[in-house]
Formats: sequence, C-alpha cells, structure tokens
Amino acid sequence: MKLSEAARLGFMLVKPVPYRQDNGHGGACGIGAALKAVSVPVSHFSVGGGFESFDAAMATWPWLAQPSYEKSICACSSSPLLCFASYLAHLFDFHVFGCGEPCLTLEDWLAYVESVEPPEAAAESNAQQSLAPESVHAA
Repeated sequence: MKLSEAARLGFMLVKPVPYRQDNGHGGACGIGAALKAVSVPVSHFSVGGGFESFDAAMATWPWLAQPSYEKSICACSSSPLLCFASYLAHLFDFHVFGCGEPCLTLEDWLAYVESVEPPEAAAESNAQQSLAPESVHAA
C-alpha cells in the first residue's frame, strides 16, 4: 500500500496531531497514521521532546530515506537537507499545523505525498506474477 493511501486510511482511525507518530491518546501525525493503517507499531515515547525515529516508516516505505531537495515546496532553511521522512514530518508539523509558508491543509499534504511517492505498479505486477501458478506443460 502506498504511503498516501495508508495515511488516508489511518486518518479514519486516528485524529491528526502534530509532532507525534502516536500521541498515546488516539492521535498521530501523517506518518504515524499511515503506520497505524498498515499495522506497524510505533512508540509514542520521544526522549526530551526530540525527533521520533523514522525507522519503521523507512522499513515500510524505503523511498522515505531518499533526499527530498528536488521536490521541496517550502523555503524553510533546513528542508532541502532532509530525507523524505523528515521532510514530510516537517510539512505536517509546521505547514499543516503551524504557520509556515506555504500554509497547507491536510488534503494538500496528502496530495503532496501522493505526488512524490513512487508508483507501485511495478511492485504489484511482480507480486502478482510470483503468486500466479506456473504453467504446466503437457509431455
């Protein structure tokens, strides 16, 4: 399942909140909501209010580890240096819930995620081929 699809589904399960993949009270950020939708557990504990680990998200959607600089939509000074996981969290926390420019709605954020994530058609096609029974040739 694509990250954008998982996030949409996840927001049917949790309330969108900034800064936490799981706030322990039924709320999650965009990446946390997506992880919940695909049943990947996340911790709601973050040492000293620091950044949460994106290991589970990057294991689920490996493209999140790639640099985001070519597809940056904000002018924040650090955003071109971030991997997609951190950049999507930044957009969610500061441009959906904060006052950063551009100001984004949740739907804008989801549309951005959809615009940058890789297509799954090739992966799905390969998975379907591996599940198909092999042809049996008559002797």
